[in-house]
Order: sequence, then C-alpha cells, then structure tokens
Amino acid sequence: MGTPGEISRTLRLVREAVRPESSTARLYQLYYQSFSDLTVIAIPLLTPANVQFQPGLLEFQLGGLIEAQAKLIRNGILLRGAVVVGSIVKSYKQLFGPAMIKAYDIERAVAKFPRIVVDDSVIREKKRNPLLQRAHDVPSHGIGSLLRRDKDGRMFVDYLRQPHWQPGYRTFLKAHRNLILNQLEATKDNKNIREKYEWMAGYHNLTITELLRDEPDQKSLKRLKIPVPYR
Repeated sequence: MGTPGEISRTLRLVREAVRPESSTARLYQLYYQSFSDLTVIAIPLLTPANVQFQPGLLEFQLGGLIEAQAKLIRNGILLRGAVVVGSIVKSYKQLFGPAMIKAYDIERAVAKFPRIVVDDSVIREKKRNPLLQRAHDVPSHGIGSLLRRDKDGRMFVDYLRQPHWQPGYRTFLKAHRNLILNQLEATKDNKNIREKYEWMAGYHNLTITELLRDEPDQKSLKRLKIPVPYR
C-alpha cells in the first residue's frame, strides 16, 4: 500500500493530472470533485459556451484523459475509469445521478485493468448529438484515433499510442516498459494484481507492433517490446 506520505503524494499527483484548468472549467461549467482515490469530472452539454463554440466535447475530454494517463505513467501511477453519457446533478457540493452510478459500476466491474473504458452509449450519443462533434472548420481525426477496442469488445482510451508524435515518446515507451517489467516481477506471487500488468504488457507489445508496421524503418522500436509472450 505504501506509507501515508506516498499515498498522499499519489492522490495529489492524480488530482493535479486530471483537474481541469480553472478558466476552462468556468467557461464550460465543468463539475469536478475528488474524494479519496475517486475523481469525477462532469461536462454539461447545453451550456451557452458548448452551443456557441461546438468544441467537440468528447474529443476534448478524451484528449485530456490521454494527457493525464501519460503524465502519471511517468510517475509510476496507473489510472482506471469510465466515460459515460447520462444524467448527473450537483447539489450542495455533491454529485449524484444515474450516470454517476453507471460510471462507478463500469470502473469497478468492467475496466478491471489500468484502462479507461468508454461506454458504447457514448459512441451512440456522439453520432446523434452535434455538441459532441467538432465544428466543420476545426481539424479533427475523429475519436476513432483516440480509442482502441479490447479483446472483450470494450472501447478504451488509447493513451499509449496517442503521444507518439511528441518529443520524448521513446523515453515514455521505455518508462512504460520498465514499469511493467518491474511490477511483473514484484507481483509474481499475487495473481489478481499481476494480471493487470500482464494486460498492460499485451497492450504495450501490440502498440509497438503497430508502430513498426507503420514505420518499418524504426527497427530500434523492437528493443522496447516486453520480452515475454503475455496475451
């Protein structure tokens, strides 16, 4: 579990990574609440700013989650969570409602591994609701480039491939690889925890394989693979 100081530091780093900027939160009327190791971010759709700017709220939020996951990986911290669409209410500084319950259930029972699961209802709502789409004059590659479908059929935020164009990506991949290898060794006698890192190893190797397919001249990427046949 770690010392109280280590736990406190971890919770602080997570809050700092996922907390929206105050100016953005005010403009889009975001709800943000953190209690213990659980953080909730709720984005209402029909605010004046959303209607006026049509920023593609889903891509905006997914991009923020990718950035947070990549930042926390560098500190050896993993995130698990869920993205849903539904009703949520803030009253007397408390958040509650069907969407809150659904997200909590998915995070606990479905996500299981260090992944942020995007519920299928979100994809359906994006196709229906223009407020979740980018305006035509705003460049976009679509949310398909931000997500990956796992073997269980669930979509999750593809945090590992997304920063590949940024400086330091190889260093990030190496940190991701080393974290997995260290934890596979540390959890070899704990099957329930170890399977989470086995999942990460499979995700890591699949990403490297795809990068090599897209950039076959980058042979040095092979050295960043996990040298074990997980998943």
